Amino acid sequence: MHKVFLPETIFSDRITLKKHKVEIAELMFQFVDKDRERLREFLPWVGHTKTVQDEIDYIKMTHRKWDTFELFDFGIYRNDDAQYMGNAGIHTVAWDHDRCEIGYWILGDYEGKGYMSEAVLALEQVCFDLGFNRIEIRCSSRNRRSAKVPIRCGYRLEASLTQDSIELGSYRDTLIFGKIKGMSASKKVPMVALDFVFLFTPDVNASRDWYEKVLAIKPVIEMENYFEFRPGGLCGLCLHPADKKSPQTTGGSVGYWRVLNFRDAVAHFEKHGAKVYRGPIDLGNGQSICQMLDPIGNVIGFVG
Repeated sequence: MHKVFLPETIFSDRITLKKHKVEIAELMFQFVDKDRERLREFLPWVGHTKTVQDEIDYIKMTHRKWDTFELFDFGIYRNDDAQYMGNAGIHTVAWDHDRCEIGYWILGDYEGKGYMSEAVLALEQVCFDLGFNRIEIRCSSRNRRSAKVPIRCGYRLEASLTQDSIELGSYRDTLIFGKIKGMSASKKVPMVALDFVFLFTPDVNASRDWYEKVLAIKPVIEMENYFEFRPGGLCGLCLHPADKKSPQTTGGSVGYWRVLNFRDAVAHFEKHGAKVYRGPIDLGNGQSICQMLDPIGNVIGFVG
């Protein structure tokens, strides 16, 4: 495809993407500095952003590369109050192959509200309309929140590159998600990816100790009577006390599917004869979880 400029402003329902202006540099730096510890875990540039001048230099760099068709970087603004929330843009543009990559970050205060998914969908629509055929999103396998964005947007997890990058002094894997023009998540079966598997155990602490040893990793979440491991990928292993509804058996694990719309997924399965078995439970982060009992007597889980 021929090289083309992206529009400097992209509108969506709740947000607007705007090409950076130098005047935003101070606020952008305040955001990075406020959320530095969280952001630096997965974004290597955070350690090099030490002053407002660093942000000014960054914005000027994006302008130069915008003019040479190398990248197109935007600020994300909430429509209700014009609040700046983070950045999103396209980079690693392969014009000869009609391919590009989307990257993004958002301040923790606005995380988990769907703004980033909306930004990705708005960006991809413009890219596909301009003639791109393939869009990729890459992230650390340890960055669960970032990885959930492409899943919600209908991207497919195509590969996991083992120890291909160094992150904070240690090797990490990179997940590669892809979407082809015209590809969308199925509306008939609203399940997009297996997110985690529950093991129901009579001694959750003993199980934690054993899996720490055998997996050689610590749980990413530790709560009373609940532990969650993410052993080198997107799918989690969760330990939960056994009870009457989910006793310990050789078939006692339950896989949880991430769904695009929790209520729609439950209604879809109920329409076909399934019943809610456990829950739903509000997870407190805009998401819910439940188990569904299918007409044959099998149990599967939903989260979304």
